[in-house]
Amino acid sequence: QAECYSKMILENNAGKNIYVRLVYIDRDSRKTKQFERSYTAEEVESAFVSLVEPYMDWMTGIRNWEVLRDASIRAMEFPFTDYRLGQREMAEKTYISIKEKTRLFIQAPTGIGKTMGAMFPAIKALGEGLVDRIFYLTAKTVTSLIAVENYKKLAEGGLNLRTVVITAKDKICPLEKRNCDPEFCDRARDYYDRLPDALRDLLANQFMDREVIKEYADKYNICPFELSLDASLYSDMVIGDYNYLFDPRVRLVRFFEDIGEDYCFLVDEAHNLVDRSREMFSSTIEKQKILELKRETKPAWDDLKQRLETVNRHMLEIRKEMSDGEHRQTYAAQRDIPGKIVTAVRRCTVLMEFYLDQEMEEEYKEKFLELYFDLMFFSKISELYDDCYVTFHELHGNNLKVRLMCLDPSKLLSKVMDKGRSTILFSATLSPRDYYKN
Repeated sequence: QAECYSKMILENNAGKNIYVRLVYIDRDSRKTKQFERSYTAEEVESAFVSLVEPYMDWMTGIRNWEVLRDASIRAMEFPFTDYRLGQREMAEKTYISIKEKTRLFIQAPTGIGKTMGAMFPAIKALGEGLVDRIFYLTAKTVTSLIAVENYKKLAEGGLNLRTVVITAKDKICPLEKRNCDPEFCDRARDYYDRLPDALRDLLANQFMDREVIKEYADKYNICPFELSLDASLYSDMVIGDYNYLFDPRVRLVRFFEDIGEDYCFLVDEAHNLVDRSREMFSSTIEKQKILELKRETKPAWDDLKQRLETVNRHMLEIRKEMSDGEHRQTYAAQRDIPGKIVTAVRRCTVLMEFYLDQEMEEEYKEKFLELYFDLMFFSKISELYDDCYVTFHELHGNNLKVRLMCLDPSKLLSKVMDKGRSTILFSATLSPRDYYKN
């Protein structure tokens, strides 16, 4: 970075030499460490060129691919002799919806060929520059396999479309016991040093599913899940679960935090999205897990034990309320957010974040991280809490579960869909129509 700044200064001031001081500041102690160096203009030029040339080669490759891809899309023909009944109408309305930046709900019977009816016009729209990337989203693995079959049918006809299938981390990780900490995982350690060569090699393939990604991840000894996500940045179509668009825990942040591209979302078996999204936007914490971690936390971390105890105490109050009287309640619900618990959880996660860098025994660390992420998500969902939510208490023995339950996910779903140019939702069952549209 300092060498690039030096290049800019010399470019504008026509000097022969430049003096650079690089200063690192420790945010906690405010101590500084300095590196000082003198460069000639020739040295700065050489460093700049060595940085820019590989990048230009990479970007040129991307541009060449786009030209090849778009030409193949223009030449692409419908892969079957005839459209099935209703399939042409579906394709036409899908294309118009993408062009006009609207959402489209399609109910069509099984056997009409809905996958091709949505995918074919979406790819045509991509070739015309209406969209930059297609996300084909499914609720089940079997549905994603149908999407893959349809893509391959088009590829057999000459389509060049770089496509990646995202497989869940638990399913694609080759390790018996998954621990993504670089300290314990060889595939995570120095991942970004090995990534450029692995990515360049992998992207020679137009189609990248679990087996293809696993092959290249093994070859370069890197994480296959992270490799699939990085490959998705350079792919024209991404096939995966609903989660990767809608779920705030696993959403592909690299795409959806900022709006910089036009995306097309194809949502298959859309009738599943309502219940699935209720789960995605709900969060649960358990008293038992909090108490267990408190007991196993070493005495030296007394401040953490106190924060965990505060959360536990507020949950204990709810448990007592449910247990008092003649009839012990197993379930209870309230419209209001449990403010005391939410505040205690937020204060606890702030402190747990401080302890993340501390040394822990492996077994304790697993429990620590599991609870940390549960509390973090609970805190995040609490920020979404409004009249579309209810707080649900569930008592099993002495263990109390507190759940922030999303009853109506419509606003949250709509906000996510706004990240794209157009969303096409299709299923054999979208009745009653107004229910699903609302």
